[in-house]
Amino acid sequence: AMPVRILLSTFSVMNSSSLRRSLLDRKIFACFAPGILYGLLGLLWLWQFGSGSAVAAVNDSCTGAIALTNGVPFEKDTTDATTEAEEVATCAGGTGKGVWFTFTAPSNCTISVSTIGSSFDTVLQVFTGSCGSLTPLVCNDDNSPAGYLYQAGVIFLGTASTTYHILATGSGGQSGTLRIIAT
Repeated sequence: AMPVRILLSTFSVMNSSSLRRSLLDRKIFACFAPGILYGLLGLLWLWQFGSGSAVAAVNDSCTGAIALTNGVPFEKDTTDATTEAEEVATCAGGTGKGVWFTFTAPSNCTISVSTIGSSFDTVLQVFTGSCGSLTPLVCNDDNSPAGYLYQAGVIFLGTASTTYHILATGSGGQSGTLRIIAT
């Protein structure tokens, strides 16, 4: 709506040749202004964060867990994930670069969580409770129930409307493309 008002007010005070030039100038500015704005924002981001600095994953801690949707695979690069003190997998000695998810049981049912298709050796730990007071429920490091050697998978009985916290981490601190699915 704003360009129309500008054009109408410009038209009333200009002759036709200056109107054409004014329209051309504004059209060029309107085409390039968004690009200039995004370019400046990009430079500001580089100045603030640097071109090579890693930004921690949103779900790098329990409180930032991403909710998984029943039956929908989720992929994430865990290279920039950090290792937090709360990342304790009861079935593995050394883990790291973990990311957190939640899954809410749709009913009293068997729940399966798998990292099959991930590009690295994964460990899965499922917890009950809330962040800060988690209780380990089930854990798997290698040999998932589906028979995959280096991708973790767990199966457990879920309670309707209960939210489970899931830690997906790398064995020995490995990272890469994580593929996780809960059903």
